[in-house]
Amino acid sequence: MILFTGCELFNMSAPDYIAEYAGGAAAEKWEFVTDTYTSVRSGYTTFPPSSICDPDLVQIRVRLRNPQKYELVPYAVVTNEGTSNVIAEAVVENYERVLIILQNAKVRDNFRLKLEISHVDGLRKFEDYEIQDLFVCNSPPEIPTNLKIAGLDGSGRPVAGWEMLADGDHDDNEEVQIQFKEGDGTPVSRRYTRVRTEVPEVWRSSDGYELTRSGDSYTASFPMVKAAGTELDTHYHFHVTVTDEEGYTAVTATPGFGSDQSPTVGFSYDPNTVDGWVTMTLTASGGGSSGTTIYYSVDGGQEKTYTGPFAARDGSVIRARSKTPGLQDSYLSVATVRVTYLSSVYVDPTLAVPPTDPDAGWTETNPVATVHAAVEKIIDRNFASGTIVLLKGMGSGNHSGSSGMADVVIPQAAALKTLTIKRENSAVIDAGSAGKRGLYVNAPGATVTLQGMEIKNASIPSGNGGGILVDAGTVVLDGGTAVYGSSAANGAGVYITGSGAVRMENGAVYLNTATANGGGVYIEDGGSLAINSGKIGFNTLSASQPNSAGAKGGAVYAEAPSVPGHTALSMSGAAAVNTSGGVSHGVYLKTGAGITLTGSLTASSAAVIEPEVYALNSRDSAKVLGGSAALITANKSKFTLSDAAYQINNNGYLEPVAGYASKVEINGVEGSVSYEKFTDSINGVGSGQTAIITILKDFETGNSYASGSKTITIVVPKGQTRKITYTPSGTAAWIQAASATVNVGHPNSSQYGTLELIQTATDNNGHGILYAAGNGVINLYDNVIVKSASVVGLYMWGGTINMYGGKITECGTKWTSGRAGAAVYVGLGTFNMYGGEITNNKGAAGGGSVYVSRGQVFNMYGGVIKGDQNGTGLCIMYGGYSASDPTEVTINGSAVIAPDNVVYIDSSVNTYGTYIRIGEDGLQPVNNPYGTYTTTAVITATNLSSGTKLLDGTTALIQNNRSKFTVKGTSSTSSGSTVIDDNGELNQTIP
Repeated sequence: MILFTGCELFNMSAPDYIAEYAGGAAAEKWEFVTDTYTSVRSGYTTFPPSSICDPDLVQIRVRLRNPQKYELVPYAVVTNEGTSNVIAEAVVENYERVLIILQNAKVRDNFRLKLEISHVDGLRKFEDYEIQDLFVCNSPPEIPTNLKIAGLDGSGRPVAGWEMLADGDHDDNEEVQIQFKEGDGTPVSRRYTRVRTEVPEVWRSSDGYELTRSGDSYTASFPMVKAAGTELDTHYHFHVTVTDEEGYTAVTATPGFGSDQSPTVGFSYDPNTVDGWVTMTLTASGGGSSGTTIYYSVDGGQEKTYTGPFAARDGSVIRARSKTPGLQDSYLSVATVRVTYLSSVYVDPTLAVPPTDPDAGWTETNPVATVHAAVEKIIDRNFASGTIVLLKGMGSGNHSGSSGMADVVIPQAAALKTLTIKRENSAVIDAGSAGKRGLYVNAPGATVTLQGMEIKNASIPSGNGGGILVDAGTVVLDGGTAVYGSSAANGAGVYITGSGAVRMENGAVYLNTATANGGGVYIEDGGSLAINSGKIGFNTLSASQPNSAGAKGGAVYAEAPSVPGHTALSMSGAAAVNTSGGVSHGVYLKTGAGITLTGSLTASSAAVIEPEVYALNSRDSAKVLGGSAALITANKSKFTLSDAAYQINNNGYLEPVAGYASKVEINGVEGSVSYEKFTDSINGVGSGQTAIITILKDFETGNSYASGSKTITIVVPKGQTRKITYTPSGTAAWIQAASATVNVGHPNSSQYGTLELIQTATDNNGHGILYAAGNGVINLYDNVIVKSASVVGLYMWGGTINMYGGKITECGTKWTSGRAGAAVYVGLGTFNMYGGEITNNKGAAGGGSVYVSRGQVFNMYGGVIKGDQNGTGLCIMYGGYSASDPTEVTINGSAVIAPDNVVYIDSSVNTYGTYIRIGEDGLQPVNNPYGTYTTTAVITATNLSSGTKLLDGTTALIQNNRSKFTVKGTSSTSSGSTVIDDNGELNQTIP
């Protein structure tokens, strides 16, 4: 028999004991995991509020008896003894313990706890466990800080001042006792009690004295008047004791109050950090410090005993005090952690093997191998800013990026928004023979500053951006950064895409060469370049070293912004673009692009500007300077235009220089001469010279004579229409080409404007607006309109006229009966018509819009003759002089003489060429671009008898094309397919 004695638990039978203690589960004992205190006044267990520390640290652990290791479900019940919002959460730990976590505890919360336990199956519930202790949430008073003698009050008494927390978690502070001490005298004590019933509340002593409060600052007057000859800071001292409702106290005193105070706590840490954390060391040493213990808290959390250095992060507030047996507690010392982030990453591209150390890059002795790797380091740390230091030069054979020798790629979502790249030991990015660009930047929303960098010798033969390519983000050239000696198709120095921007603060772009456009800088639509204090075409010592381009924009090429108001190029301050080479080293502005002045310029010569077009009456295409009217007015003279005939007005628009009617480009030198009179423009071109005359404005003119073997092209700026009114004098013409070649218009007509040549005066003697004589050649192109009311449009007495396009219209209209050859009079020479329109002229009956005199040549390979007001489009006057000197009229291809105009053949003299020759290509009137036609011409003649020859050519050509003609008699009209035989002769008489 087994007998259990000595314990009430054993006053049961063995089966009952086994059933209760071996087969069940119950709570047996509890303890606080969190440091707690026993209230001085009530004796209750107190703990800090969870609002000032990690809630998980306010914990109670309950030991279980659970021999069967049941799966238990605990539930903690809070029984409030007053107002409380405490929440309790219970968790089973390894079958043997329950951890109760208290949350939302506030100062003055009073409560008890009960633990309910049940089986996970929900069928069994075990005995509840009540923790009988009353728990009180309390935060002991903080030690007052910043004790000082704050001066004298109105009665001449010293004033004690300090800071003290008495709200929030310290709202239960109830009493402040001050001991005032003068010199070595006995302290005088005064106790101030908190009176909450008054509004505002006060702290008042039993004898009626009150503390003065402003926020957390308090003052109290000493009970004695300052003695004569004494110093406040050395003769008057005080001691403060703060007590809360539970009787906890915080004590401190000014240093001179007595030698019975524990030493003040000091803080030390290295502020340099990569991740924002530092190692904090606390010390408290001095007289009487034997056995001293340091207590500290972080960010208002629970006070802990200091046992050694601990980790603290940037911005944390550390409060610390020391206690020494037999001495008063020290002052409460307070420090806020302030760190210096180690955001500089070091790069050595000459490393034999890139490092694999995850901490590489943060020190000079352990660098990374590429700029790209350095950027990634900074991004991974989630820094908003950072610095990359290039320790050694980067060249061929070194580690480099994929898009450039150095790649800067910053995703838009990254925190990194400001990056600086600088160098040590004169390290250079030298693309050399590597066949790469110097720097590639793709950093949307970020700014990358190059501080004193040097980028050179890059070569991208068929690509864009030799020195630097900015795909996105802003690149700042500062600290004397130099980009030079590089080449590319476009933007040899710097290429800026539509998402990029470059700001030149103190840098230089020079000696770069583009095979196409933008030797120094190329700006895409949407990109921007701000030159504030930088230089293009000068080195860092301001010596002239211009950039160059194979096409346009030796210095800068700016595309036109598609977004209204976007600034592609701006200048201010010491900005300057080399002007030594004129337009070849200048700024090329596509139509719509301009330079915005954001500040006054200090350089006397800021840039040479070459606009794509000089459109005088279009504000969108003729504005080259932007900014305030005051800035433009003050700085416009610092810019030179590629065309000396233009100037910039006070609103930034182009206008012709006063009196200039035209400007002349001679032998490829633009703007080399400008004239008030057009005749001077013609005469100013010497024999053997090639010139382009650009018409700048509408004007009236008289006769001009182009002699000598010169070539003159007359054009109008793109987007404009210019009118020249001609007043004839004698039998001359507006332009007479004797032995010169005169191009009226340009083969590339889409790049030029429209020129109207007009003659309105009644003068029957003038030979024509354009007059070819001798060996002269006149070429007429699209965008040219000739209107001659009185004189002939085009007059020939020798030479050649080639009509490639344009329009001759309304000629001969002031003649009552019209004028023979009103549009074109071929008295002597060859007229070739390849295109264009001869329309709505008034040729005399039997003379026509086009008159071909005996023995002359008219070849019509294209274009149309139509709408003659008297009905004759082409007049072939007589035949040739002999078989060797015939009249030659050829019609070929899509050329058409419209059905409303006849071809009149005067065959009354002889038959040498009094007919139409069909060209070798045959006739295709349906292909004529000027209208819808099925026939080439209607023929009439002085003799329409059977056997009269009207067409010439091979038998096959005549057979295949005679149907394209109609033969018109006096009273009948017949198709050529029926009345013209294989020899081109009439097979019957046409009545």
